[in-house]
Amino acid sequence: MTTWMYRVLDNKVMLQKILKRHLSRRPQSGFTLIEVLVSMVIAGFIISGLMFLVVDLLRTDQRELTLEQTQQDMKRALDYISDDLREAVYVYSTPTALVTNLAATGSALPADARPVLAFWKVKTLNDDSGDYTKLSTPGVANSRCQGLSGDPLANCNALLIRHGYYELVIYYSTDDNTGNLWEGEARIKRYSLPEYSRAALTEAGTALNRHDVFDATEPSPDFGAWVPNSAGTETANTDALVDFVANLAGGNAPNCNAIAGADYIQVPTAAAAATQPSNSFYVCVRPRDIANNTELYQDVIVYLQGNADPGDNSLTVRGVSDRTELPTLQTQVAVRGVINKNLDN
Repeated sequence: MTTWMYRVLDNKVMLQKILKRHLSRRPQSGFTLIEVLVSMVIAGFIISGLMFLVVDLLRTDQRELTLEQTQQDMKRALDYISDDLREAVYVYSTPTALVTNLAATGSALPADARPVLAFWKVKTLNDDSGDYTKLSTPGVANSRCQGLSGDPLANCNALLIRHGYYELVIYYSTDDNTGNLWEGEARIKRYSLPEYSRAALTEAGTALNRHDVFDATEPSPDFGAWVPNSAGTETANTDALVDFVANLAGGNAPNCNAIAGADYIQVPTAAAAATQPSNSFYVCVRPRDIANNTELYQDVIVYLQGNADPGDNSLTVRGVSDRTELPTLQTQVAVRGVINKNLDN
């Protein structure tokens, strides 16, 4: 090997020794405690921000789902009321007197009830899904109302001719929550009082008599003048229709003349609305004057508004406003009753 090559090798070995000595003296690298704490604080801020966004998204999703469910419930309730109302033969434009008369019987409405929609409908015998052999046996000669006389015989003949009987239906709103069974601010209930019980129509050995509340007068043909028997003790059926109706003590009193026209009457009346203003559940009714043979065709506009917030802060469904409100639903129903109607009107 040449001299210059030896020199290169010596320089290389010397350089390696110098680097090795320098590296062995260099302190080990790492993070100081302050650096670790600062990193943890920054990471905490980032994670907190992300968690806030996640929680806010979950809360928003819950609110939207609750609002959507409540609106669907209001729509189903409105559809149910509309279907029921289409079968009506008479709708009360001022049910105050009717409710007052019912209060004297065993079929009184609850004291806190706010009657909104009251009407008569025909309930067909098939609705009871019962055995009506006590009225007449199909295919058997001379089996019509056998063994009956007096009022039961007259009732039986009327039932077979109509194939149905009358039922009084009242939809009312209430904010009573006895027993804490409900979560919403208010709810709608359906009151029904049929002429006959199912037992009277189907059970052998049970007299074919109408409920004693109907012993005073026949509802037809002048339904508006019907007065229940004050000595009647029969209890009406009451079922809850929908919860989460908007607050009955809030909002502005509706004005049917302004929103529907001068031919309509609002229920609850303006006087009642003044003491309990509410735009959550009310109706505008075109009155029917059977006695004077005018305004025989009725139609009803029903308004319903829900509120998904129960009002006790137990469920976070609030939106951009202080009180989450849903839009007011509206439907107009033409009453199909044909009693006392003719081709001229």
